[in-house]
Amino acid sequence: MTIVIDDKFLDTYKFRFKEGRGFEKEHGSDTLSIILNETAVKMLGYNSPLERKLLLASSDVGRVYLNIIGVVKDFHVQKMQEPIRPLAFLLRRDSDLNFLSIKVSTNDIMATVNYIKTEWNKFAPNQPIDYTFFDEYFADMYAAEIRSSELFSSFATLAIVIACLGLFGLITFAAEQRTKEIGIRKVMGSSVIGIVVLLSKEFAGWILIANVIAWPLSYYLMSRWLESFTYRTEMGIWIFFLAALIVFTISFITVSYQTIKAALSNPVKALRYE
Repeated sequence: MTIVIDDKFLDTYKFRFKEGRGFEKEHGSDTLSIILNETAVKMLGYNSPLERKLLLASSDVGRVYLNIIGVVKDFHVQKMQEPIRPLAFLLRRDSDLNFLSIKVSTNDIMATVNYIKTEWNKFAPNQPIDYTFFDEYFADMYAAEIRSSELFSSFATLAIVIACLGLFGLITFAAEQRTKEIGIRKVMGSSVIGIVVLLSKEFAGWILIANVIAWPLSYYLMSRWLESFTYRTEMGIWIFFLAALIVFTISFITVSYQTIKAALSNPVKALRYE
């Protein structure tokens, strides 16, 4: 990929140089120079690319040799699913460029845009300005991933709520069924915490089984999704332990509410419960 720029482009976008320099107007020979990214240098197999010559084949001017004056660090132009491609920058006169990059402050941004439009119309009154913001560009690039994330978060939240309601119903039923047992245990000296732990153990086993089933399934689905990205994060085992801890915490809180309510009731009423 080749990008045609002026001498201010690299500084405006804060490109980081691995070696060499950028284009400078003071160097008239820079019109016959070229700047590469790290991937392009690796593809060419150069250990020291500076001052080497590259042959540019052009239908307009024929064969032209370009001097390599700089190497910029790799950066992403396409989506993260795609690998970084070899990239070259060429210097051209302002009249040959089709795009204008402007750094603006986010304070009262519409006033800034209107000012730019006014100045633009002074130089090109017959050519309407067509502009976009880079944050909008990147948002459009990852719109599908953002929608998937929002959809997944919504369904995950809904699933957690439904699971908690189901667990709440189960523990309410279990507490009702074991009202006499809770009363007897209290009379025999059991503490509220002891009763809570006793009833929580029953549900902890089922939650553990659910995690054992969910872990490999989640790992498989996430791995398949991450395979579409050239650059991706690694899923550590700690993620699954953290998820299990959160599930156990939510479950314990849900279970504890009804259990403590039953455990704090009058044991005499519990023993007379039918």
